[in-house]
Amino acid sequence: AKKIHVDTGGTFDVTVGPLIQFWKSREKLGIFPNHEEVKPVLQTVGLKQVLVDKQAHTIQFKRPGMNLDFGGIAKGLAVDRMANILIENGVKTARLNAGTSTILALGAPPEDSGWTVDILSPYNDGQGEPVATVKICNEALSTSANTIRYLRIDGKCYSHIFNPHTGMPVTGISSATAIAPTGVESDALSTAFFVMGVEKVRAYCSAHPSVRA
Repeated sequence: AKKIHVDTGGTFDVTVGPLIQFWKSREKLGIFPNHEEVKPVLQTVGLKQVLVDKQAHTIQFKRPGMNLDFGGIAKGLAVDRMANILIENGVKTARLNAGTSTILALGAPPEDSGWTVDILSPYNDGQGEPVATVKICNEALSTSANTIRYLRIDGKCYSHIFNPHTGMPVTGISSATAIAPTGVESDALSTAFFVMGVEKVRAYCSAHPSVRA
């Protein structure tokens, strides 16, 4: 999480827990907060405020009110662990599916170059024609979208993914897909890519040839 946090300029941040809780509380009240109301919450967000002591196996927060939320990376870690178990038991070809948001491909099906994956449309609850179809082999694919999860405040829908720099829901993006060598990377990067936007993602992929979007 820390490595991808650094690589994405702080866009992927597992300290967004207080932001998520704040917005859920405002959703229940039916109130869309302004930037001034979000500012105090942002004081508790930032991976630089987390001290990890690998020798003592401890984590310390520099500021009160901080907490960690690994929702943006946990599925990827889970499929990576599953893949390792399969490999240790001699399995060379498999497709691991953690819901519809993260898929890991070991090898390829017989007489094929990879596993075919449809990227669902973020519109109409994911129904209808896929927005793209790709093949993956010995890599993972993750999608972050507003298809199923979102905030509803005063009759309007807002993204459930927040920009950790501003504390506000991301706008202008409906779906972002990342393909990377591991599930941990693809899961975290799909969240980051959703926040970063098209041009910054193009630059990221240019600098990281093993990643597609």
